[in-house]
Amino acid sequence: MKRNIKRRRFPIFINFLLFLIFIFAIIGSIAAWINTRIIIKDLSKIKEELGIQDQEEVERHKGRKGTFLENSDDI
Repeated sequence: MKRNIKRRRFPIFINFLLFLIFIFAIIGSIAAWINTRIIIKDLSKIKEELGIQDQEEVERHKGRKGTFLENSDDI
């Protein structure tokens, strides 16, 4: 009987370990997403302080004609 119990514990341990890895992966992906948003906000503040224009604004000032989707008022 002891041998049967040991065989059952191993899959339970593996399942628990996989569950923990899955939870840490979810937490890590959420943390990376939040970190990316913070970096984008910081970069936009730096661009404003330095007076750097967005690429779209630069292209508009050059007189570039946009694509059909960029010029569409429906979007």
